[in-house]
Amino acid sequence: MSGNNYPKRFEILQNDGETLRIRVGELAEGLDKYFVKYCVNDKVQEDTREISKSEILQYTIAESGKHTFSFYENDPGENFDTLPDGIEFYEDNSPVWEQDVFVIKHDPGGLSKERIEKLAQKHAPFVFLHEDERYLPASLEYLLNKDETGKTKDENLKVLLTLKFKNTENISFPYNDLSEVLPYNGEKNSVLDTIGFNIFGLMGGDTKRDILEKRKKDPDNITIYYSYIPNPEKQQQVIISYHFLYAYDSKQEEEGDIKFASHIFDRESINIVFNWDRNNPGEEPKPEYMIYGAHLEGQTMGAVKQDEDDSDKWHDLQKWTCGRVKVMWENVDKINQNHPSVAVAKGSHAPYPAPGHYAVYFLGKTVLVEPAGTGKVLIPQEFNFNDDIKKEFKKNLSL
Repeated sequence: MSGNNYPKRFEILQNDGETLRIRVGELAEGLDKYFVKYCVNDKVQEDTREISKSEILQYTIAESGKHTFSFYENDPGENFDTLPDGIEFYEDNSPVWEQDVFVIKHDPGGLSKERIEKLAQKHAPFVFLHEDERYLPASLEYLLNKDETGKTKDENLKVLLTLKFKNTENISFPYNDLSEVLPYNGEKNSVLDTIGFNIFGLMGGDTKRDILEKRKKDPDNITIYYSYIPNPEKQQQVIISYHFLYAYDSKQEEEGDIKFASHIFDRESINIVFNWDRNNPGEEPKPEYMIYGAHLEGQTMGAVKQDEDDSDKWHDLQKWTCGRVKVMWENVDKINQNHPSVAVAKGSHAPYPAPGHYAVYFLGKTVLVEPAGTGKVLIPQEFNFNDDIKKEFKKNLSL
């Protein structure tokens, strides 16, 4: 499917902290009705019910977090033996469409927007990048190649993408139409295909990925986003997350190399968990610990040191088997007592608590070593960088 009349299969109409409203389109070819299951943070909220295509679903938001909608051809509550013959998509009646929606419940007794903004600015990170890093955290406008009015920024960027689904028609569209497609077709198992040859540049022999790899080093669009969420499981905790969006994740592959692991788009994040006494709401939330999200959940990682006699050999310093690293606030490297320092790995952009070399393991073997250096630094916009801070800055990071 191509053209500007793109399908809107799952359209979020309202998500304001109080009400969640969704319009459902044709989620799977040939189906006019579905059975929908609604979960919040992986807990089923109500009995599965049948709905019609184009029906609007409305829910009162009772909890922050991940709200998941699963749509089925047949009622998943029925035993398989009772289902009619000829199930079209999956013999086990798997969902034909699943989508997660991030929701923050309105909290009238919580922190105001002004206090959240001040808290996020107060603890905004110093972001350290390897001297050879080619990509910087970018704005959504830059990633979508649009300006603030929605007009295309770079008319020369011509790449045809395909959003692939298991149970319904794929959508092919120009890169510059990303903002017209992705917000309405966010099925969690869909795949954005950017690997094949580009129809607009067959003579040059470049793949789509080759072209998109060249979108780098745009200092006018450096942006780090933040979000706020009260911890739904611990009433005394609030969390501020800082989000880093990149146009490309090169891993350790250089421009012009044959590509194996690199891909377009990359999202990384760090989280500061605060303790806040709701019984004394006027008090400032106090940082308790930080979470650095580096790689996949369950991934074995480690800090390593290069052998002095053999540059290809690495010695394990510390290992952990999870994608995230938790560091108590008192142990976090900070600038001016409040701003955490984050060392970003070259290529993958994984955020780490300190500079160094970090390994990714598979079956007990080191498959990747990525450096997290301090050759470049991104400084919070509101930060006053005086001489005293420069001295502390150098001392803390051993520069």
